Amino acid sequence: MKLLKYMYDDRFLFDYFFNSLSVAGLDGTLKKRMIGTQGEGNIHAKTGTLNSVSSLCGYAVDNDSEILIFYIVMNGFGGKTTQMKNVQDNFAITLAEFSRK
Repeated sequence: MKLLKYMYDDRFLFDYFFNSLSVAGLDGTLKKRMIGTQGEGNIHAKTGTLNSVSSLCGYAVDNDSEILIFYIVMNGFGGKTTQMKNVQDNFAITLAEFSRK
């Protein structure tokens, strides 16, 4: 979270960093995730999986075009990542659907 916040606060580096992340439904490790949802195109994140640990962290652009920072790490699920990725996706989609209005 500190790194994500640090990069967000750096007006010279943020655009480069933000655009280097995978985009849900469009490219990288998120190409096949969140398609047809509010998350598609609005979640810019990094994924990670290792020894029963799965993570998703990055930025969600919400309905008000605000950028929300998130970090999800899940462990102890016995190697099956599909269910964990679905939970992560639902969380990220909820952030993308958020509006203060």
